Amino acid sequence: ARQAVREGASYVAFGAVFPSITKPEAVRAPLSLVEQVKKKLPTCVAVIGGITVDKVPDLLDAGADLICVVSDIFQAVDPLHRARQYLNAMSDWEKDVQAGKRKLDSNALANASRPAAPRAILTGQ
Repeated sequence: ARQAVREGASYVAFGAVFPSITKPEAVRAPLSLVEQVKKKLPTCVAVIGGITVDKVPDLLDAGADLICVVSDIFQAVDPLHRARQYLNAMSDWEKDVQAGKRKLDSNALANASRPAAPRAILTGQ
C-alpha cells in the first residue's frame, strides 16, 4: 500500500473485510488494518467483502472512505431499496459524527481523505 501511494495511487483497497459469498476463499482484511492504514497513509481506503448495511457504521468508524458492495445489493429483493439503505446508513453516521455521538481517532482524521460526508456511487449490470 505504501508503494502504491508513493507511485500515485488514488486509493488502496482491502478485502474481504468480512466473510463473503462472492469470494468465499478470499483472504480476510480486518478492520484493524483499515485503521492502521488511515493513521499512516494519506489516501482513500476502499473496503470490500461480505459487507451488509448494518456494518456501515463500523466501516466508517475504522476510516473507510469507499464501501464496495456486491451481493448485499444485487441479491436483494429490491436492489434500489437496499442501495438507498446504504445511503441512509452513511447519512445517519455523518449525523452522529456531527452530533458528537461518534468519537473518531484524531490520527486517522489527520490523514482523512473522505469528503465532508460519505459518498456512494451506485452501478449495476
